[in-house]
Amino acid sequence: MKKKKRTTAKSNKERFIEQMETLLLMHLILPGELLPPERELAQQMGVSRPVIHEGLLELGARGLISIRPRHGWIVNNFTEEGALPLLSSLYRFSAPQSAARIDADLEEVRRMILTKSLMQYFATDTVQKQTNSPLIEKLHKIHREEHKNIEAHLRPAEIRRLTELDFLFYRAIIEAGGNTIFLLLFNSARELYHQKLEQFFTENTESIRTAAALKSRLIAYITENKRNEAFALLEKMISTNAYIHTEAVGRESPPIMREQHYEELSSKA
Repeated sequence: MKKKKRTTAKSNKERFIEQMETLLLMHLILPGELLPPERELAQQMGVSRPVIHEGLLELGARGLISIRPRHGWIVNNFTEEGALPLLSSLYRFSAPQSAARIDADLEEVRRMILTKSLMQYFATDTVQKQTNSPLIEKLHKIHREEHKNIEAHLRPAEIRRLTELDFLFYRAIIEAGGNTIFLLLFNSARELYHQKLEQFFTENTESIRTAAALKSRLIAYITENKRNEAFALLEKMISTNAYIHTEAVGRESPPIMREQHYEELSSKA
């Protein structure tokens, strides 16, 4: 019963946040306006006051609103006060042209973070002394779980987990670089990363094998300390375009390809 209650509360909070984001991002509530008191919002929404309070705190963390002593919550100009947690919502409400610009900007930031992190990893003394570093062990562990999910029937749950594993794979590289700011920036885009990649994998299931093959090659390059090859391959892997199975264009291809075909894709990437 307790678990069910927590799930309901979370659902109510998310619903409240989504409704408020719609009002704020579409400027139906303008910057500078005061929000109704929490008790009034709770009555309007038909939920408890703690749910409203938690939702307002989350909206505040995203930079959409801020608390003003003795007045309550005031609406911010999100273009001036918005924070990284707002990114997914802003993307969702953007026009196609604006969303494409966000995609390009995010790809550039991701390229800079991952390339610099791998460079910092290769610069450490540990890399010179061992080929079984914590990074390599972690990448192998993630990659093995990917294969287990790939070999299963690709239902939404498996695709969702593969999306998470893809995120964890690249985050492991950033962690190994030792730059906390890079790690926080990457984590901040986690929700949007999941939304976009899960949709891509759902619509292009044949690309899941391609992604796994590319990661296998990258792990090999890192293990063998082949720095130039690793940087060149990572550069290709930054965009999901690298995951596209080009041979599938114009014909139907199976969601799970044979292992031999998998290796052929790897050699062509």
